[in-house]
Amino acid sequence: MKRVSAVALAILLAGMMAAPTALAATLSGVVTDKTGAAVPGAFVSAKQPARKMTVTVVSDGNGRYELGGLFAEAYTLRAAKIGFSPATGEVALTERGGTRDFNLGPTQEVADQLPGNAWLAALPEGDFKARFITGCTICHDGGSKIVRGPRDEDEWSAVIQLMREAVDIYSVIPDFDNAELAAWLVEHRFGEKPAKITVPDPGLDATAGVVITEYDVGDSVTWAHDMVMEPATGAAWVGDYTNDGLIRIEPRTGAQTVYKLPVKGGGMHTLHFDEAG
Repeated sequence: MKRVSAVALAILLAGMMAAPTALAATLSGVVTDKTGAAVPGAFVSAKQPARKMTVTVVSDGNGRYELGGLFAEAYTLRAAKIGFSPATGEVALTERGGTRDFNLGPTQEVADQLPGNAWLAALPEGDFKARFITGCTICHDGGSKIVRGPRDEDEWSAVIQLMREAVDIYSVIPDFDNAELAAWLVEHRFGEKPAKITVPDPGLDATAGVVITEYDVGDSVTWAHDMVMEPATGAAWVGDYTNDGLIRIEPRTGAQTVYKLPVKGGGMHTLHFDEAG
């Protein structure tokens, strides 16, 4: 299994983000398909690498999107929706903002775009599925091609054992029999075909009008176990389970401050603010 290079902490900002500055820029445009028809429900993202910060919105019923509150800086752009090949680009925003349209073509790799639940739903319910979820998908996305194989029994057993031994904290993986779980995954052909479940239509459901802000935190072994919002400021505090650190994120600017714990191997879990905030 592959470790990600950073942990993307997705925070849904529902009025807790500080108000944008007067110089905030707006990027807007339209998402269409190859025929020129509007593509509603496309996720349009603007990533500011230096700030380790990505803002995403969903295109409306007419394919239109608007990313507000951006900085007058350079951004990496991406528009994506299940069933289409993503479109990418770059833009250097000024204080006046800017426009960028996206044209999405069809893809033959729809299976690779499906979320993990589509693959987990193909497995029968029961004890073995519970073991797989609690032991593997607590960290890994079941829809990832790296996770879902294909593998034979020996390969599954080997990769499960590798995860047990890779880092000390992985000893929290439930103590099930590797060979039994491997045999069960092969028997039920996990990763060969996803379940036929209804894929939500973004933009036409609860995602309409939503703004998602992501912050890349930590390093290649960071385990962002918990996050809590600071009552007085709306800042996010993240517990880095692996590196014994607390990370404070300023939601508007993306600025991060890391506070090291005075202990090693503390394995911090739930974060709470006291009555004083």
